[in-house]
Amino acid sequence: LGCFYLGFHLWLYALLMGYVEVNGEGSVGWSLGAPTWRKKSKIYSAVMNGKELTGYHLAMFFLPLISLFSVFVFDRYWSGEWRLLTGEHVAEFLAWYLMMSVNWDFIWFLTNPFFGLKRFRKGEVHWHRKWIGRVPVDYVGGLVIAAILISVAGLLLGAESGIWLRQAVILGTLLTGTFLTALLGPAIQ
Repeated sequence: LGCFYLGFHLWLYALLMGYVEVNGEGSVGWSLGAPTWRKKSKIYSAVMNGKELTGYHLAMFFLPLISLFSVFVFDRYWSGEWRLLTGEHVAEFLAWYLMMSVNWDFIWFLTNPFFGLKRFRKGEVHWHRKWIGRVPVDYVGGLVIAAILISVAGLLLGAESGIWLRQAVILGTLLTGTFLTALLGPAIQ
């Protein structure tokens, strides 16, 4: 039950963050119309596939990371039992963060009246420069890194820990939420 709750929580967080960004960025995306500082950074640009660093995105990177990590540290599965923070658990948390981030960005398109699924493609989205078919490279990269982190955590925690089933339930719940968001997207827009 905790895995369903966590998956639902991650989807709800992604939905709210996407909705906040839609209302702040509107039709332009990547905060082009926002009054924020911008900086060319070779490291950030390399990691983020050519995107420029903005004050807005720096804050939006750390806000969910810190708030989700706080819940993770103090009560990992909302069970009331204190658990020591290990490298395996950090890998699992970072995988959740990456899955939620990809979900959050996609929800931005689903709930944005200026984009929607119609404009979710190469050439329409200036900040996603590289695509693999109909999917931005950033999404593929985030999910591949999440899978690697889960694999490492699974190998270190052992198969008996149930990590594989937990991740499948969490990811399935996130995907179900995303599907519902796609159905409700026009109403949310």
